[in-house]
Amino acid sequence: MELNKGRNKWKISITSLVVIIVAILVIAIVNFTGFAILNNKDQEVRIGATFPLTGGLAAYGKGYKNGAVLAQKKINNNGGINGKNLNIIFQDNKGDAKTVVSDVKYLIEVEDVPIVLNSMEYLTLVSKSITEKNKVIMLTFTTYLLSEKDNPKYLYKDSWNFRNVGEDFGKAANEINAEKLAVIRLKDSSYEDLKLSFFNEFDGKIVIDETYNFGEKDFKSILTKIKNRDVDTILIYSYPVEVSLILKQMAELDMDNYNLITTEGAETFVMQGNLELLQSTNAISYHGAELQGPEWFVQEYKERFGSNPRPDSYYTYDSVIMFSKAMEICGEDVECIKKEISDEFDEYHNKDRDLPIVQYDNGWKEFKL
Repeated sequence: MELNKGRNKWKISITSLVVIIVAILVIAIVNFTGFAILNNKDQEVRIGATFPLTGGLAAYGKGYKNGAVLAQKKINNNGGINGKNLNIIFQDNKGDAKTVVSDVKYLIEVEDVPIVLNSMEYLTLVSKSITEKNKVIMLTFTTYLLSEKDNPKYLYKDSWNFRNVGEDFGKAANEINAEKLAVIRLKDSSYEDLKLSFFNEFDGKIVIDETYNFGEKDFKSILTKIKNRDVDTILIYSYPVEVSLILKQMAELDMDNYNLITTEGAETFVMQGNLELLQSTNAISYHGAELQGPEWFVQEYKERFGSNPRPDSYYTYDSVIMFSKAMEICGEDVECIKKEISDEFDEYHNKDRDLPIVQYDNGWKEFKL
């Protein structure tokens, strides 16, 4: 009996010793990891980015990311920022509003970045309060036009806007003798910018105006309503997945005798996959594959990624280069960075890009207004 008691005490002692050793190792690993992270942060310059890299908006997100990656490569190949490599920390928000909020918090609270790149109106609007509160710059690539009501302090926008595109669409609609318009549109406040400028130019009228929510997949009931009305032109305002579905369902319903105006870019897989319908519908869109940045950028993008860039790709490239120049002077001083980039933006922090209008006629051709 005494022998068993001794053995039990011995087992308890060994167990206690193992627990203590494991605890010491865990503490050591945590401390070493923490030191390594701090050391890495000290050896590089970090900015954050949250883009929809998977899901229905991945075509946009990958375009944004690829442009930023090319800029990062150029910066680091040329000595970095004051001798430190630029590290862009990418997060995949999947186009989801809750995820983008988590991403932005993570980039600020864990990665301690002074700048966050974002995109899309709804992803921007749900997360901008976080960067504003934390005094972190958010540069977003969205057609949403910042104004006095947004009161942006740390929020900046770099992209074309629907106010300018809408004006050109209205002029183009007159040129192709469009008179009776059907609208299929996502519920989105940027449409109001498009609508306002479009109808300042367009001489015709709206016959039917149909809205839908993001993620809708069946448009046949809307298209059937339009087919049964006296309409000669259809304006589609949406994102790529929905535009693709609308075009395919138009073909299934033999709706190939309309003028078609779409806010989906001419170079995308959506438009390239529906060329037969586009030819018969007299389609108008914006920009073409040859108009997506300087020639050297298009070539470099093709060599790296095997495809034409989106216009957004050059915007992210250009913006990362802009920030790198500001950070050469300012380091991570956000107020200083804001001063350095101020000349690039208007009073409400908008930088607007021009997009030419194109028409499909055995290939995309610039529409001369």
